[in-house]
Amino acid sequence: MTASFFCKIVSKYIGAKIEMDCLRMRKNISKYLDGELTKDEVSELLNHLGICPDCNREYEEMKMLLDSIKAPAEVFAPPHLFASIRQRIYVQEHQPILLKLLKPILVPVVYSLVLVAAIFIGNSLSRNFLSTNTQNKEAFKLTLNLTAFDDAPGNSFSNIYDNLMSGE
Repeated sequence: MTASFFCKIVSKYIGAKIEMDCLRMRKNISKYLDGELTKDEVSELLNHLGICPDCNREYEEMKMLLDSIKAPAEVFAPPHLFASIRQRIYVQEHQPILLKLLKPILVPVVYSLVLVAAIFIGNSLSRNFLSTNTQNKEAFKLTLNLTAFDDAPGNSFSNIYDNLMSGE
């Protein structure tokens, strides 16, 4: 075994150890920025950041990202927003008391009236349809001369037709 071979093995071992250390330290960077590390872990991380440029770069990027997230953004309200809010408050404060009291009741009452009207109209239309249907049934019966089956037993064609037309 030559010295160069021994150096290659040692450097390979040290390189692998540094990579393992970097993985562990990179996981700790986020915890450090959130203040979740113990004093010993903080000391170990800061020492590693001092000697490892890759981890230090990642730390700086994460810190910059975190600082940009935590920095309050300047948000400006549209100029008409405050006037609009004041106007709504004024309208609500100066609304008649009777309207304030009736407003919650008015909507269900209107819906109920519409429902009653729909039921009434539907009932009227169905009565109209049934009476027209009965007249059509009698005319159809006469056209086909089905009156001849009036004296037939209960399962006759005439009774079956009557049952079908009456919906039974």
